[in-house]
Amino acid sequence: MSVQDTLRAAHGKFIRERRYPQRDSVLKQNAELQKADAVKPTEGLRAFANFPPHELERLAEKGRTDRDTPSWYTDLTSPDPHYRSRAIQRLVNSSEGREYRVGSTSRKSFYFKNNPLARDK
Repeated sequence: MSVQDTLRAAHGKFIRERRYPQRDSVLKQNAELQKADAVKPTEGLRAFANFPPHELERLAEKGRTDRDTPSWYTDLTSPDPHYRSRAIQRLVNSSEGREYRVGSTSRKSFYFKNNPLARDK
């Protein structure tokens, strides 16, 4: 079980406390992987990320309830895959997503030392 909920009564109200026991271990693994590879955010390129279980749901809930959190956090669990993908990309490339990055950014372009299409005939 990756999410632990507990209910307690305080001042005549019920308060739900949610804990994520696997979150710390995954973030420690990410920190170890980051030591081996210096990862920097790059606009428009997606870095490889490793999210703890239920982390995107937790951040989306924070985006709905916290005024200081950016509004695009709610798109992290959007049913539309385009919005969800874009929100994850923004999170990974932002300063808040530093703890989730585990690999360098990937570029789809590459460089030929000797371009086979530019040969003299």
